[in-house]
This record gives sequence, C-alpha cells and structure tokens, in this order.
Amino acid sequence: MTTFQALIGFTLVMLVILQVTWLFSDAETITRHQLILSLLLGAISVATAPASTLHVVRELGARGPLTSTLMAVVAATDAIAIMLFGIAVSTAHNLAGTDGLSIASILFCFYEIGGSLIVASSPVFLSTRCWTNSIITEKC
Repeated sequence: MTTFQALIGFTLVMLVILQVTWLFSDAETITRHQLILSLLLGAISVATAPASTLHVVRELGARGPLTSTLMAVVAATDAIAIMLFGIAVSTAHNLAGTDGLSIASILFCFYEIGGSLIVASSPVFLSTRCWTNSIITEKC
C-alpha cells in the first residue's frame, strides 16, 4: 500500500462516516463531533494486521525477494497508519477544544512527526555507517 492509497482510503472512509452520521442526525449541518468521529475512524481504517502476514510467512518458512518486499510494505503501511492517526488525533483534539482548529496546531503535529522520524532514524544511520566502516577498515 502506497502513501497515496492510504490517503485515498482515509479520505473515503472519513467522507462516508461523515455522510452517514449527518444523515442520521437531527443537525442541519455537520457538527464537530461528527467530524471528530469521521477523522478517527478514517485514520483507524488505514491500519493493517501485520501479525497474520508474519504468521503465514513464518509458518511456511518463506524466504526471498517477495517475502522481503512484503514485510517492508507491511512495515511501511503501519508507519503511514501511525502518522495518519497522530495527525487525526491532534486535529480531533484541537476541534474538541474551545480554540478550534488553527494552523499552528497542525504545523506542530507535523513538527512532532518530523522530530520522531529524525530521532528514530539517527541510530539506524549511525549504526549502518559504523557497520559499513567496520567492514572496510575493520574498526568503527
């Protein structure tokens, strides 16, 4: 699943939930609560179940490029789902508050995700660089 597919799935589920909640409510317009519910359910819908995929791969003892690609796609899909859920929760929190939604709060959400990516990728980058140097020069 690519990022585009995840965003399309998120958008479609969000719009369907928003439409259904609006149809069954007495309100003439879409309320904050309906928007919050649709945001959260849309973000949850993007998540996959990697345990079943991992179980089948381990049970069959599958190895090779297809298995490696499959596991990478499952990991990437879950990473996208986590980021979308973080953005949705932050947006829902801002919508539920008295201040409403602001550009600064949305930018702060992206700041948190970017900072998390930097913190998570730094040890990987350093260990890969050290491992590559130790192969070439026999020391880190």
